[in-house]
Amino acid sequence: TVPSRPEYIGPMTGEAGGTMPSRRLELVPPDELKGALADGIRAQHEAGDLQASRDSFERAYRLAERAGDVESMALAALGLAGLWVAERRTVTSTVLLEARLQHVLALLDPRSALALRVRTRLAGEADYARGTHAAVLAALDEVRAAGDPELLAEALRIAHHCLLGPEHVSARRELAVELTKASFRTERRSDLLMGLLWQTADAYCAGDPHAGRLLGELKDHLAQRDHLAVGFVASAIDVMLAIRAGRFADAEALAAVCASRGAAAGDADHAWWSAAQLVTIRWYQGRLTELLPMLHDRVHSPVLSAVDNSAVAALAVAAALSGDRPRAASALAALCGSDLAALPRSSSWLVTMNGVVEAAYLLEEPDVAARAYELLRPHAHLPMIGSLGITCFGSVQHALGVAALTSRQLDLAIEHLTAAVQHN
Repeated sequence: TVPSRPEYIGPMTGEAGGTMPSRRLELVPPDELKGALADGIRAQHEAGDLQASRDSFERAYRLAERAGDVESMALAALGLAGLWVAERRTVTSTVLLEARLQHVLALLDPRSALALRVRTRLAGEADYARGTHAAVLAALDEVRAAGDPELLAEALRIAHHCLLGPEHVSARRELAVELTKASFRTERRSDLLMGLLWQTADAYCAGDPHAGRLLGELKDHLAQRDHLAVGFVASAIDVMLAIRAGRFADAEALAAVCASRGAAAGDADHAWWSAAQLVTIRWYQGRLTELLPMLHDRVHSPVLSAVDNSAVAALAVAAALSGDRPRAASALAALCGSDLAALPRSSSWLVTMNGVVEAAYLLEEPDVAARAYELLRPHAHLPMIGSLGITCFGSVQHALGVAALTSRQLDLAIEHLTAAVQHN
């Protein structure tokens, strides 16, 4: 929580930017503060242990705050933001991180590289929460002009995470390649692994037939030395591939392993990713209604991403299949809102729209199906991949076929469903 007693009165701005006044500051052993920062960096970039890095950076932030060390406060706050965007999920933790970043930004020289890092992170966090990307791309342009390779690698990671909609596939593949190139200048292993991971996930999302080669290269690097955060995502992709091959028993066992790896990495998505994978398995098996109690609880989970509506879509389909029309209609209405187009174009958008289409078919809602068809049509060439390649519901052509069927456009439905068989 935000400290109830301020450690200082406020910023005193000088020629070099904001500085902390000396009043009420404490003596902190410099080695202790440097050690906490080093531990956080090591855990985050070398081991990929997100929880250990958060613990170390939290300790570093409090020590730096007591000492009035603005630069160390900024470094710790940036470390607390994490490798990914939106690692903080609850309202309180999200607001606390934003408040800390804004506070240190006010104390830093606005012309400094550190201030640019903070502004870029704030832009990325805000864009992600709104489902937008203009601010972070503007910050990325500023970072490119600065010529700092580590700052560039971080900005590329952040910007990539804000461009996860199906219309952004080409743009983010370019960012992932740029990140991989930047990693050879930073010489940080985490930058290389993240570049390879993003390239791999993007290739699967694009339906690239050579995506498996990228996954193999990534696994070769992880075999040399594990990185918990990246290894967790790689294990999730393995689950998706087992699902897509129809090896459902293997996929379910791999999903359990994936969840344990995510928990070990301290990744907030570990619980829902495994649940989403189980939803996919049960949907293909015709057993989705078994998960109704779990889905009812999951839609209210505070750890779900602010732009992830896939749990609501799954609930709508499961309820409709069980004959609970009121619950299904309520969930579908929540997704549609005043206009279905308002749903954020996140990494879960395609699988969410697939759920909308399936629920509309089961509930006989031709208007909803027609709107979903209109929104999905530009992405007919893509697979319905969830998140960073963690699950797959087949070709978008399938959803288009079901939507056309619901709208009683039978010839069009046959055309899309025939194409879906070939695409799948």
